[in-house]
Amino acid sequence: MADNDVRDDIVEFLQQRGHTVHRVRDTLGEDATDDQVAHLTNDLRAILITGNHRHLKVRITRRPEYNHQRYRHAGRISLTCRQPLGPVRLRYFIDLLEAEYEHQRHQGDRRLIAEIADDYAKIER
Repeated sequence: MADNDVRDDIVEFLQQRGHTVHRVRDTLGEDATDDQVAHLTNDLRAILITGNHRHLKVRITRRPEYNHQRYRHAGRISLTCRQPLGPVRLRYFIDLLEAEYEHQRHQGDRRLIAEIADDYAKIER
């Protein structure tokens, strides 16, 4: 699931690698709220790729505050890097992300939750 702030070249890159990518703007529209995006991602048991890290991190997380986990089936890849670097950083870390996704598929919590920054990638386990 690609959030509204994700560039088209990122979506195309993921599709070229064989991933099915739904766009929030095509499904919910440009004005979708963060909760609507998280809810749809959860319903689809998908991974949301987003630049809206600050708001969606509190919704799609492995360890929710106060242990109230509304979106138990939604994963998240947050692009906290500068927007022009998004495609470059994703290409650099895609093998790591795909390997982690395969690893998580065999765990109790099967979601991939990751952050890609200018100079690092972080996986939440």
